[in-house]
Amino acid sequence: MKKTLLCIAFSILGVYSYGQRRPLHKAVPFKDANAAKAYLQNQADSLKFSGNVLVMQNGKDLIKESYGLASKEKNIPINIDTKINLGSINKAFTAVCVLQLIEAGKINFEDKITKYIPELKANMANEISIRNLLEMKSGLGSYWDSPIFLDNYKNLRNLEDYVPIIAAYSLSSKPGTERQYSNSSYELLGILVQRVSGQNYYDYVRENVYKKAGMVNTDAFERDKSVQNLAQGYSKFKVGEDFETQLPPERQYAFNYNVNDRSPVKGTAAGGGFSTVDDMKQFVYTLTSNQLLSKTSTDLLINHFRDSPDRNPVYNIRGGSTGINSVVFYNASKDLLIIVLCNYDPPVGSEVARRLIATFNS
Repeated sequence: MKKTLLCIAFSILGVYSYGQRRPLHKAVPFKDANAAKAYLQNQADSLKFSGNVLVMQNGKDLIKESYGLASKEKNIPINIDTKINLGSINKAFTAVCVLQLIEAGKINFEDKITKYIPELKANMANEISIRNLLEMKSGLGSYWDSPIFLDNYKNLRNLEDYVPIIAAYSLSSKPGTERQYSNSSYELLGILVQRVSGQNYYDYVRENVYKKAGMVNTDAFERDKSVQNLAQGYSKFKVGEDFETQLPPERQYAFNYNVNDRSPVKGTAAGGGFSTVDDMKQFVYTLTSNQLLSKTSTDLLINHFRDSPDRNPVYNIRGGSTGINSVVFYNASKDLLIIVLCNYDPPVGSEVARRLIATFNS
C-alpha cells in the first residue's frame, strides 16, 4: 500500500528534489552569448524551452532574456519580471532564517528539534538536532506519500498544518548518520522559525530575507488566488504519469499540461515559492557579501553545511518538480552569475544551465 501511495504522490505532485539528479552526459558549451541566445530562441520557438535566463559577469549582463509563455491558456508571454516557481530553492531562504536565529542566540545547532516540536514521537525523533535537519541527516525523507497530505494538500496554507503529517512518519536511519534528501526536514525548520521567532514563517522570511535583500517579487503565493505576472507550470506528463513514464516521441517536448492543481496550494519552507531572476540576483549578492548573515554562518551555508576551512567559491542551488526547473549558479572567483528559471519539467532548465556554465565557467 505504501509503495502505491508513493507512486501516486510522485505522479500527482512531483518531487522538489528532482532537480538534484546528476546528468549522465557532459554539457556542450555554446560558442558565445549570441549563440546561446539564438539556441534558446530556437528552443522556445519549438516549444522546448520556457522561462527567464540571466548571465552576468563582472557586473555586466551577457544574457538577460525571456522566452515562452507564462500562461498558455491566455497566451500571456513571460517577461523579465515574471514570477516563476523556484522549487527547492526556498530551502536556502529557510536555512538563512535558521542561521539568523542561531546567531541571535535563540537556538543552537545541537538543540534537539523535539524541544520546539514535541509532537514528533517517532523512535529516535528526540535525537534529531537542528544541525541534522540543516544537513539533511535527520533520518526523515519526505511526506509526499502520506494519505493525510494527499487528501489535504490543496488546503495547506500554514506550516503548522504539516506537523501531524510529518509526525506520523518513522525515521529511516539514526539521526546524523546518513544524508537523505529531505523536504520534511526543511518543513520542520520552517516550523521551528515560526515557534522560536513568534512570527508566521512567511512574515519572518519576508522581513528578514526578502526585504533585506531587496527582493520585491518573491513570495509563497497561493495558487487559488489571482497574482499579477505569475507563471503557470507546464508538464509533458498527464496526471497519473510520473517522471519515469516512457513517452512516445511526439510527447517528449509536449509541455501542455498545467500543473497548478498538482501541488500544495501554497509554497512552504521546503519549496514552491516564486521569484524572478533579478530578485535571485539580489539574494546571491546580498548573501555572499555577508549582509544576511555573519561571514562564518555564510561560509557554512554556501558550503552546504560541510566542514571546510574556506568558503567554496561556487554556490549552486536548484529546484525541480513537474512544471518547475530552476537553477542558480554563482562563482565568486569569476564573479559569474547564471540563473535559469524555467516553467517546464526537469531537466529542461537544468540542461540550459549546464550548457551556460560550460560556456562561461570554463
